[in-house]
Amino acid sequence: MSIITDFFVAKPEDLEPAFPGWMQVGLKNRPVKNPITGEMQLTWAPETSFSKRSAEGRRIVGFLSRLLGRPRDPRSTKATMPTYARLFPTAQFKGIDVVKLCTLQMIILDSTFENALMDYDKPALISPNDEEEGLYALPSAFTTALCQLTDDRLADAAEQWGNTDELRGQWSACDAAEVIAALSALAHQATRSSLALYHYWSL
Repeated sequence: MSIITDFFVAKPEDLEPAFPGWMQVGLKNRPVKNPITGEMQLTWAPETSFSKRSAEGRRIVGFLSRLLGRPRDPRSTKATMPTYARLFPTAQFKGIDVVKLCTLQMIILDSTFENALMDYDKPALISPNDEEEGLYALPSAFTTALCQLTDDRLADAAEQWGNTDELRGQWSACDAAEVIAALSALAHQATRSSLALYHYWSL
């Protein structure tokens, strides 16, 4: 099953009602084992530590977060859509993970992968099931660049993105162009209304 990866525009202060049970980001002092290297590294901890919640409390909050925040079948009615999709302008996709976003950011901003990846280090909020879902704000420079894409530049970026290792054989240039166009439209709304563009993922 593909990872759910949706995008929406909102004010930072408006995120809380859309993500019940999620916590503000505290210090980067939580040790986590890197699944690739096996090394211990520090990651962002919530302002309210998970350890201060009971196991039952974490289970209930996690269930509510998944129930209210996870996107439903696109054929569902508006009433059963995730909270953020009912509150904010949203584009719903599957499989657009941070790696794919970084490759697109590299193409549009002519940056390195490492620099692009650093922009997604700190989450916007931390989920009670933060190993199953996450929320990040797209970098403002990336949002601005998406907003400023001309039709020719969009088509060129879609062709380059579709030929990357992450997308080759999975998407056509038309598929890539459709996603970039949707992100560009959201970026226009974000820029016009002084909002941020967010990326939500869920396993």
